[in-house]
Amino acid sequence: MAVSSDDDARRAIEAVWQIESARVIAGVARIVRDLGIAEELAQDALVAALEQWPESGVPDNPGAWLMATAKHRAIDLVRRKERYARKLEELGHRLEVEDPSEQDFAAAEAAADGDIEDDLLRLVFTACHPVLATEARVALALRLLGGLTTAEIARAFLVAEATVAQRIVRAKKTLANAGVPFEVPQGPQRGERLASVLEVIYLIFNEGYSATAGDDMMRPALCEDALRLGRVLAGLMPQEPEVHGLVALLELQASRLAARTGPSGEPVLLVDQDRRHWDRLLIRRGFAALARADALGGPPGPYVLQAAVAACHARAFGADETDWPRIAQLYEALSRQVASPVVELNRAVAVAMAYGPDEGLKLVDELAGEPALRGYHLLPSVRGDLLERLGRHTEAQAEFERAAALTRNERERALLLGRAERAAEAAFGGLMVIILVRAARVRGEYGDMAANNKTEILRMHGLALDFFSAGVHAVRNDQWDAPTPDTAWSVRDLVNHLVVEQLWVPPLVRDGKTIAQVGDAFEGDQLGDDPVGAWDRASEEARAAFREAGALDRIVHLSYADTPGAAYCAQMTTDAAVHGWDLARAIGTDERMPDGLATAALREVKPYASELHKSGLFAPPVPPPPEADDQTKLLCLLGRKP
Repeated sequence: MAVSSDDDARRAIEAVWQIESARVIAGVARIVRDLGIAEELAQDALVAALEQWPESGVPDNPGAWLMATAKHRAIDLVRRKERYARKLEELGHRLEVEDPSEQDFAAAEAAADGDIEDDLLRLVFTACHPVLATEARVALALRLLGGLTTAEIARAFLVAEATVAQRIVRAKKTLANAGVPFEVPQGPQRGERLASVLEVIYLIFNEGYSATAGDDMMRPALCEDALRLGRVLAGLMPQEPEVHGLVALLELQASRLAARTGPSGEPVLLVDQDRRHWDRLLIRRGFAALARADALGGPPGPYVLQAAVAACHARAFGADETDWPRIAQLYEALSRQVASPVVELNRAVAVAMAYGPDEGLKLVDELAGEPALRGYHLLPSVRGDLLERLGRHTEAQAEFERAAALTRNERERALLLGRAERAAEAAFGGLMVIILVRAARVRGEYGDMAANNKTEILRMHGLALDFFSAGVHAVRNDQWDAPTPDTAWSVRDLVNHLVVEQLWVPPLVRDGKTIAQVGDAFEGDQLGDDPVGAWDRASEEARAAFREAGALDRIVHLSYADTPGAAYCAQMTTDAAVHGWDLARAIGTDERMPDGLATAALREVKPYASELHKSGLFAPPVPPPPEADDQTKLLCLLGRKP
């Protein structure tokens, strides 16, 4: 099979190696009985492919080519060792006189077959030998069997890459020094090493199900390897409920593979998947394996519990029909057996689906300080999803962007950046809701402030900007990221919101622009490294624009309705007044509005207060205390708690 360039050949070799490396290492390990040497010989075969395939082309059966090349090198090595002379004479003769093929090697090794004919499973059990620490067993098997890089294993374990590399090197030396045989353990040893083997198989499946790095969302070959190993293991250990639980879990999760990506390979979230594309055969197999596990009795272990979660998804025709309370209960039971922050994160998702995003967010926020999740992209991804569902779009945008920066999978990064972009659009769209709702209300019926004389409108506008400006100038450097009470914004977000509103004024009032055109021009952060300066410049421009001759008489084009400049100025005044209080409360400065401002703003906002609540950007009104003044009434009307 010819290739067009060295780069094409290299990509083909990388793809073949990803699929075939585990089989090659396992086949060679049968001969040399040393995993470290087996990996080195397999790497030698890879180097030979890199040297020869760009010129000769990729062979029709590249896996067999790699296997034959590696085994030739293994036989050469064995030939040099006297203790293998007799075996070498038998194997080497055939290799020298015949064209080697995969069938030749299988036949030559048939006599060495032990309890089961599966080199890959031998490789897993050897890598999981009790002489190794648990972390080393899993890391070594993932490296040799799954073909994962040390970086990918580090991502799977949420540990440093250097730590994984050291584990692998030490594990190979330990196995060689201990003379560990390349075989499937018999008798009681199987049970002792089962938990680690199950973990290895599951982690291999997970790497195939959701690749930690690269351009593809999935690596199905790894899923297939894990499924095959799980099924073989279930045949070997039919009385182990956890083995059947693992098989059930893998079957049920694998049933979703075809629905997890769109036409262009883009990821599709579970709640958005077309479940008609789920593989019903795999689902039936999963249900059968789970039934076998249940029939064996005893309390359910971790894999049986996870399989039960997957079964809840498989039984539902859609996300809305899923038994989320049951899933939350299963994760709670799982968390009692497995002390893992990842399990807690999954439980938080289930709780959010069952009882609301605010309940799930509480659990997620409790995990924020977990060291193991510091670089785990799904933590900010889940938090962003919950914030988005709560209407806190600006915060959601930041979380999705943080998750995108943490993931090393290109498909997943594109998905997260897309969600960040949509959150940003929703945040801007939320501001549009305010403007458009107000515009609809003021087509023929304006707030009281707008009905007053223009001098009074401009005076109130100036007071509101002065009130907000005093807060901006009082913000300390350590307060910009602080939350603001009763809003979804940080101090910086709140100031940016008001800066954007001021930046809209000149083009709307002077240039006859529409709100849609203005919004496109001022998306995202406008503060830069000088938030105070950005506010001062924007607010002065807004003041100047409203004070130009005829500005309050001009029509401001707010997309679906046109609003007189006087009404628009009154609305901007109310926003600055209320958010000035938000800012003052957040940073601990004087919360009292200038005389007359609260009274004017209260009269202005009353006609469209209910629409503002419907927009979701303001909390429902809070009953004001007896004998409340106008400022307290205004704040309570807009969901504040003064």
